[in-house]
Amino acid sequence: MKPSGALSLYVHIPFCTLKCSYCDFNSYAGLEELVQPYVDALIAEMELWSQYARGRPVPTVFFGGGTPSLLPIPQVERIVSALRDRFALEPEAEVTLEANPGTVDLDYLRELLALGVNRLSFGVQSFHDDELAALDRIHSAAEAEEAYRWARDAGFQRINLDLIYGLPQTGTVGPEQPFDSALRAVRAPIHRETPPSGEHRFDRDRTPSTESPQS
Repeated sequence: MKPSGALSLYVHIPFCTLKCSYCDFNSYAGLEELVQPYVDALIAEMELWSQYARGRPVPTVFFGGGTPSLLPIPQVERIVSALRDRFALEPEAEVTLEANPGTVDLDYLRELLALGVNRLSFGVQSFHDDELAALDRIHSAAEAEEAYRWARDAGFQRINLDLIYGLPQTGTVGPEQPFDSALRAVRAPIHRETPPSGEHRFDRDRTPSTESPQS
């Protein structure tokens, strides 16, 4: 850890309802009974690391997973309170939580915002139900659009949508066709990122590999 300067904190929540076929992250399905002891251990680890932070400003916090939106609100509150007690979060710090559209409702999102979570990152991946089924996602295209509307209604001003393009057997290479629905739903800019290394075979084809997309 560098001795000075701002810190960005990442909080990993490894729990999922279902492990998606393309996912190579550290995540596990069916372990809901471990949520509370995991949060206990997470807060204990914060206590250890806070000694080295020495009051350094924290402008960003990111809850990733896994599916952080599986956390009950009381557990989110415990984590956020522990972060504020142990680290120097800036007053306007950006606090992002990754969410699966199939795991949230309007009340949950309102409570997140009230706790200080001010940015959402929805793992939408596609607005086409056949592609969502192929990816083993637990939500539908309609649920993704509904989750976005709920987030806006709850008061979120910063919302990210993760989307995948170039899936095998879809006949699309660039973002145009898969992202048309996203643009219609949210009217937001699209940023292309490097795809992760492939983890799942569709017949004998892998999902986009470590080769960078053509610009």
